[in-house]
Amino acid sequence: MFSFLLSRCRSGQAVPSLRIVAFALVALIVFSVAGSAQSPTPKLSASAIKQMDVLRGLKASRSAQQNKIDSRLYLGLLHQRNDTRLAPLTDFRFVVPEADGKVPVDIVVISSSGVKPVVDKMASLGAVVKSFSYRYSRINGRATLNDLETLAAMAQVRKIRQEMPARTSAVNVSEGDKTHGADETRGFFGVTGAGKKVCVISDGVDSLAALQASGDLPAVDVLPGQAGTGDEGSAMLEIVHDLAPGATLGFATAFNGEASFAQNILDLAADGCDVIVDDIIYLDESPFQDGPVAQSVNTVTAAGVLYFSSAGNEGNSDDLTAGTWEGDFLASGAADPGPLARRQPA
Repeated sequence: MFSFLLSRCRSGQAVPSLRIVAFALVALIVFSVAGSAQSPTPKLSASAIKQMDVLRGLKASRSAQQNKIDSRLYLGLLHQRNDTRLAPLTDFRFVVPEADGKVPVDIVVISSSGVKPVVDKMASLGAVVKSFSYRYSRINGRATLNDLETLAAMAQVRKIRQEMPARTSAVNVSEGDKTHGADETRGFFGVTGAGKKVCVISDGVDSLAALQASGDLPAVDVLPGQAGTGDEGSAMLEIVHDLAPGATLGFATAFNGEASFAQNILDLAADGCDVIVDDIIYLDESPFQDGPVAQSVNTVTAAGVLYFSSAGNEGNSDDLTAGTWEGDFLASGAADPGPLARRQPA
């Protein structure tokens, strides 16, 4: 319907604009209502219903002491004990102890007078007390899942919760981490880029040593003699590390000419890079045929490397500010009339 109206407008036929808008809106409403009427009512799968039933049953069976323990922590405890009631929870992400066998916890105490007895009890259990506050009746520490019920049995304890980690808004943490949902992706899928090598091609990495000293960057495999000058490379490496903190990093400059740029693409791939990204443009790169850089990209991608290049900050077509030409070249089949003919007025 909309394409029909659009074609009429483009063909020059007069169609009153208000009538077009009104007709289009009515058509949209009618089609939307008809489509929604035909859409089946969403239903939960049998497995999802089963999992909800299991969670409700576990909640109802908890004792008063167990109710003091955060649900996630309690399910983690049951999972550690191989409780068979959890079998249907195939998609559940259980809390698991960290490398030292403990989990981070915040313990809410009923009153300030109860802080010391709980701290002493944690010490006797071998738990770690990181901090405590008499004013706020809170204890922050690390304890094994098996010790949680013992602590919850204390009359002084009101609640045992998972520790809420602090977040920083420092400028050295890429905003793209949250914009692209990489922070949630790492937590949900448990991936950090570990086992992969991500390599950057840019101007240089002048601040590499300082960023490594500050903890903003780990070791970076820089191709010999290809550190370049400038710091856009450093900034790109910081972004990659923020989004994929487990990935190995590599770098090479593109500021030694197009041939060197092209060779560095091949050398980074040979050096084990699984992903290569650049933010470089040479203004004489042809849109009609592959030059040295594009040829190298074709070579490494054919071998399985993922290659990404920035779109550039060259304006946009909508605002008529684009400085980058884009299009598909199609041969006309006609001979070039020559420069004089091209300049003749129509």
